[in-house]
Amino acid sequence: MRSLFITGCVLMCAVLLMGAASAGFSTSLGEDTYVDAKMNNTNYGLGTTLWVSSDDGDPVKITYLMFDNNLENVGVESGDDIESASLEIYVTDVETEGDIVAYFSEEGFFEQTVTWSDELEYLEDATATLYIDEEGWCTFDATEIMKMAADECLTCPFTIVLVAEDDASIGFVSKEESDGNEAVLDYTTSG
Repeated sequence: MRSLFITGCVLMCAVLLMGAASAGFSTSLGEDTYVDAKMNNTNYGLGTTLWVSSDDGDPVKITYLMFDNNLENVGVESGDDIESASLEIYVTDVETEGDIVAYFSEEGFFEQTVTWSDELEYLEDATATLYIDEEGWCTFDATEIMKMAADECLTCPFTIVLVAEDDASIGFVSKEESDGNEAVLDYTTSG
């Protein structure tokens, strides 16, 4: 009986330690839009589809997703505290399949005013690439992007920039038309 009690206590402690080892969180989507090189002074902030396209290898439509950064509130002190992160976004249209690259940008934007002329700078050392060939939910491994967000500013909003490669053209749902399917950024932290 005593050994059964000790075994039960050991198992309960192990479960509690595993739960304390990591915690899961989400950060909310603040703004989303896309910009178009061919319509460089047009704003698409209220559009229902977020487009990402390239032509002859050059980006011509780029999507911006700005997220609130609540990392300090959950005990994160640096990128080392981020174990994993994923960006889930709903694909509504695949004109041409191909690779979409997600980049980190420490810049923010105003959804109803930003245009191609205001193009955000993004860092090429914190990326995630995903080949998209069908409609529905897709998931980017955004761990490096989230680590960069933690290292740059624990409480500042940041932007994930989606860029197409190899003449891909993909449409994602915008928060204006999401019907519950807007982009989600989930992450887990250590401790």
